[in-house]
Amino acid sequence: MVSDEEKDKIAEELERLYSLINRRRFYELLGELEAERVRVLQQEAMEIAAKLKLSDKEVEEMADEMDDYNITGVSKRGEVAPLDYWVDVIATRLNKK
Repeated sequence: MVSDEEKDKIAEELERLYSLINRRRFYELLGELEAERVRVLQQEAMEIAAKLKLSDKEVEEMADEMDDYNITGVSKRGEVAPLDYWVDVIATRLNKK
């Protein structure tokens, strides 16, 4: 069983990962001038994703879900907010060590 404190730490890491992904997406839109910044953000994001046992696809899915939720206030997970859903997914994976 994962403690509330551990879940809080996971949530902090997820929020950091989400921020990195959004900044990377922004700089990608700016194009070549920001290519190095994109590379650095992507590298940091993938380090956090590996620590949280998330695939590249899951990272993008999580970021998309959180974007949609932050814009519309509606979760594709019903009553469960995306952050809570992903915290539970990661906590389960980390608990299987």
